[in-house]
Amino acid sequence: SLGVAEYGSVALEADPAGTEPVSLFVDRHVVVLREADIVPDMPDAFDWLGPRARDESADVVFATGPSATADMGGLVHGAHGPKEVHVVLLRDDGATDGSDAADAAEGIQ
Repeated sequence: SLGVAEYGSVALEADPAGTEPVSLFVDRHVVVLREADIVPDMPDAFDWLGPRARDESADVVFATGPSATADMGGLVHGAHGPKEVHVVLLRDDGATDGSDAADAAEGIQ
C-alpha cells in the first residue's frame, strides 16, 4: 500500500486477476504503512506506482477515510466500504507512532 499525505489517502492495488481490494468489503480497515511508503501528493503517488498505474488492466483505488453517502436520506457511513479506517505508521527505525505495535493494534479495537 501507499499513503498520500496531501489527502490522507491510501492507494490500494487490485491483484493481477483484477480482484478488488478486500478492504472495500470490511467494516474496519487497518492499514500498516512504513514512513517510506508515504508520498506528499498525487503526482508523486503516480510516479511511485509507475507503469502499474498507467496500465489499462491495472486497478488502483485511492481510499480516503471511511465511506459515506447521503443517497439514502441522511448521511450513512460504511455504505460502500469500511465504516472505520485506521493507519498504523511504522517509523523507519522500526517503531510505530505509538509506544509499540501491540499498543497501536489495541487502540483500534
